[in-house]
Amino acid sequence: MIHPNKSTLFFTLLLTTFLLTSSFFMACEDQKETGTSEEEAQITICERQRRPIIFIHGFLAAGDTWNRQITRLLASGSCPEDIQVFDWNSLDMSADHSEALDLLITNMLASSDFNQVDLVGHSAGGGVAYTYLAEAEYNAKVNRYVHVASFPNDAPAGIEGNIPTLNLWSSADLVVEGADIPGATNVELMGLDHYLIATSFESFNQMIDFLYEAEPLENDPFLSAESETRETIQVAGRVLSLGENQALSQTEIELWEVDDNGQRIELISILESDADGGYLATNLKANTYYEWVPNLTNSDSPKVRYFTPKLKQDQGYLYLRTFPGEGSLASILVRQLPQSETQSSLVIFNAHRAFSAEQDQLTLDGTNILSPEVASAENTTIALFVFDINEDGQTDGRLPLFEGFPFLSVVDFPIEAEANTSLNITYNGVELNVPKSASKEGTIIVIFP
Repeated sequence: MIHPNKSTLFFTLLLTTFLLTSSFFMACEDQKETGTSEEEAQITICERQRRPIIFIHGFLAAGDTWNRQITRLLASGSCPEDIQVFDWNSLDMSADHSEALDLLITNMLASSDFNQVDLVGHSAGGGVAYTYLAEAEYNAKVNRYVHVASFPNDAPAGIEGNIPTLNLWSSADLVVEGADIPGATNVELMGLDHYLIATSFESFNQMIDFLYEAEPLENDPFLSAESETRETIQVAGRVLSLGENQALSQTEIELWEVDDNGQRIELISILESDADGGYLATNLKANTYYEWVPNLTNSDSPKVRYFTPKLKQDQGYLYLRTFPGEGSLASILVRQLPQSETQSSLVIFNAHRAFSAEQDQLTLDGTNILSPEVASAENTTIALFVFDINEDGQTDGRLPLFEGFPFLSVVDFPIEAEANTSLNITYNGVELNVPKSASKEGTIIVIFP
């Protein structure tokens, strides 16, 4: 889970930024009538009148699944200290994660005037929630539950279905075959893939109506024109291992400003993750390219280097996933990536929906890599592993191991390493360049938030 102090600090900054822009004129009017300061007027907007809420991610995912929904919650009036994510080891679904979830809930309630929380579970996270709510000692701590793109059940969550449950599903979800749950509030969302059901604006408005009887937001904060004029942004997240979500504490993170070609300009700072792997970067220049490099000491894990398109808005959940060492299930996959002095390797991650061969264009130096085999609706691909599979300069290789996993695809695409040279990546018109560096220096990971 994200460290409470660090996440609260970030979201306080985020909330302040949001209020300063969207509520400025309302605050000015309040000052005329009451004589309060602008700061005091804004503090009253976020009153802790909503139950704390905890989001639970699905298989191979982590808390960053919920970045968009949490930002929307803040925009709709929730307070940052009442929002948390539960990062659990999704590669160990046979384990009972209820005790760890209960600890998070207990800690949240201890700092709240409420005696219950709300839960939201996506995909396999829905199974975590149903298991937790089936125990009497835990059941009483939850008021309402939102079941998102998760497996249908015979009844709402809880003991004999006692927890009011909103069930969001879509016939376009080809990972989990959703259906109505008898006794639940059922909403079929048309045309949304397995991840969009969790991240879409439409899903958000369904959630806040069910949880708080709140009016829907008319405008999505992610489409705000205000973001085009921002001068500075704040970024927070976690450093953790892929799939297992093991927090990496006291890990140094190099933060570089890079130019339009993805080449380093200067080292901005060296951040250090806290006990729960959390980090916070403040007062970064908006509309600027950055590179994030977690430095793992005493580890046999392959190195990673993170890039994103220009960030125009604050980010609360920019997760830096490191590759796990020997012995984990995820390591079997990532060990397929070359550690080469002559070839680059690349991972492209879509943080809010699946890549679609039918709807999207994702090009590397002008070549579209989204074939039906790579980005089918059935696979719901959110992470593409791109490298020269057979190290033969050809594009005809296959890795059957990857084909056994949902959400992941491999693309046989040779990228010859060359110093001071960049690879152009364009996704539906969003463009960025990354270094064609040797994979031995670090796998390049690109995030489209």
